[in-house]
Amino acid sequence: MVSTLVNLVVPCTKFLHMLLSKPWAQKPLLRLVCPYDPIQIHVRITFYTVFLVGPSCDNNSSCDFPVILIIPSLQKDVPDKFAIMESDAEPTVPLLPHAVHHVQEDGLERPGGIVHRPKPNRKPEILATLVACLAPLSMGIVLGFSSPTLPELKNTLTETQQSWYGSLINIGAIAGGPVAGIATEVIGRKATVMICNLPFSIGWFLLAYANEYVMLYCGRLLTGLGMGMCSLATPIYIAEISSKDMRGTLGSLFQLFVTFGILAVYALGILLDRRWLSAACGFVPAAMVFAMLPCPESPRYLLSKGARQDAVEALRWLRGTMSDASVENECSEMEAMIRKQANQRLSPVELCSNPTIRKPLMISLCLMVFQQASGINNVIFYSTKIFSQFKNAEIPELLVATVQVAFTAVAVVFMDRAGRRLLLIIAGIMTCLSSVGLGVAYYLDEEHHVKLTWLSLASVLIFIAFFSVGWAPIPWLVMAEIFPERARGMASSIATAVNWSCSFLITKEFADLESAVHSYGAFWIYGGMIFLGILFVMFFLPETKGKSLEDIEKHFMPPDPEA
Repeated sequence: MVSTLVNLVVPCTKFLHMLLSKPWAQKPLLRLVCPYDPIQIHVRITFYTVFLVGPSCDNNSSCDFPVILIIPSLQKDVPDKFAIMESDAEPTVPLLPHAVHHVQEDGLERPGGIVHRPKPNRKPEILATLVACLAPLSMGIVLGFSSPTLPELKNTLTETQQSWYGSLINIGAIAGGPVAGIATEVIGRKATVMICNLPFSIGWFLLAYANEYVMLYCGRLLTGLGMGMCSLATPIYIAEISSKDMRGTLGSLFQLFVTFGILAVYALGILLDRRWLSAACGFVPAAMVFAMLPCPESPRYLLSKGARQDAVEALRWLRGTMSDASVENECSEMEAMIRKQANQRLSPVELCSNPTIRKPLMISLCLMVFQQASGINNVIFYSTKIFSQFKNAEIPELLVATVQVAFTAVAVVFMDRAGRRLLLIIAGIMTCLSSVGLGVAYYLDEEHHVKLTWLSLASVLIFIAFFSVGWAPIPWLVMAEIFPERARGMASSIATAVNWSCSFLITKEFADLESAVHSYGAFWIYGGMIFLGILFVMFFLPETKGKSLEDIEKHFMPPDPEA
């Protein structure tokens, strides 16, 4: 029976391998449908064949079907919890070192040559990431705070003062980026994430007790400062503690918690007035400081300061059940890259002259500019006007925030499966089309008095949904993973400052742009900027999915003349 099954299945898999090896099967569109290489499909299917018929051989004295020997380049596409080996015969090709390691160290050999391999324990790095994401939760609360509190302040503030009340957080965030950039290099990533809760706490205290616009301005500036520090330090910390196959998923949790914060403050704003809402918001940074205490510092930062033993302990905490040898190997890989840069002091001139730093810096800056030049803040502002037909004013805000949360969660699921480039391109195409559609709706309304409410509604929801999938989380993720170790703090602070500067300018100047080219012209301009962003991603952004930070750094290094 076993022999018959093997004789039937193996020719089929060989035929599939031959079919998918043809040139037409290698085209990108087909690879999206079937993302595995042809030879990987063959090995994967053959593996399952042997595994399914293998147990039936346990009752026999021997198994006569051929044993599959997995070569290293294919190991990642075979289920981690199983490795197939032949215990009696000598292998014809070298077995994987880490597969042999599991046999010798764990002693989990099974009948029929099947060895159980324990799954990596992801819980510690996920836990550390979730705790660190309490900082972007505060960031989202700050971003959404003005919406439920401004109606209460209309009798206290003039229209100009209300405008500054809403936009001062951007000015604070511009200053927060450089502050966090210096702090991450001096006191460490973990400490900087914790320190950013200080301006948050003081700002919420001022907002809770403010009776005049000066205290309100100071509270908004300080919470904006914490927001800017958080937007730099948290992505870097998450990127440096994450394993390469989890970095995209964990890194995109940053934006997911931002959207959670916006939704939470909108919902609480229905129940609480400004003072009690400020007091409630102040509990988040306080809780985050205590929750962060048991989490480890970034191993890469510890290695850069010469604390190797502390780095190994931090890495062992983060990797859970990973063997000591694997932890040492990962630590040695980080250390080798850091040692190359140990005697290279970074100067501001080098940011422009050194291609290893200049290229990733330009990529990160362009992504930040395109993110804000999409007009996301103004699209969200216009969504409130579009939904003004609802009797309850809170409904449109909650709907928009819910869409952001839902589709950012989609990005979390697909970030390490689809990759950064693909998500940015798909999201860019959809946001570009929806921005053009929104412009068409306003053009017909303003020029021909034809109201297409359904087109406006659909365009806004599609824009926000796909922006949340790609252009909201990925620029922050790329910023955290694309810079070399010695330039990560300074370069990230520049990228963060550019992002918040663009946010401030585009939001403040929207009224002037609208008066110059009308609402429809403004949205068509935003659509054009998104189209340019798509072209930039296609031609200049390298894929970082599944690569270690050291591999990404090597990508931008000039070729070694001695190699």
